[in-house]
Amino acid sequence: MIDYYVDHRGAGHLRRAMVVSAAIDQPVTILSSLTRPKSWVGDWVHLPLDTDACPVDQTVGAIFIGLRWSPQV
Repeated sequence: MIDYYVDHRGAGHLRRAMVVSAAIDQPVTILSSLTRPKSWVGDWVHLPLDTDACPVDQTVGAIFIGLRWSPQV
């Protein structure tokens, strides 16, 4: 199983997730604050919007994935 985060801004992350999931032979679960589109056939975990959260120090207690900051839970 693959968990795939889809950002709520724009549609690029969702389009890429759909292409990736169609190209692999593994179930893909989307994690997103977007509304699940009717065309998505896999699992979907709805997340709360993260627009209110603004970490003061983005280097402590976090890992970096590419150029995006991701808090450790």
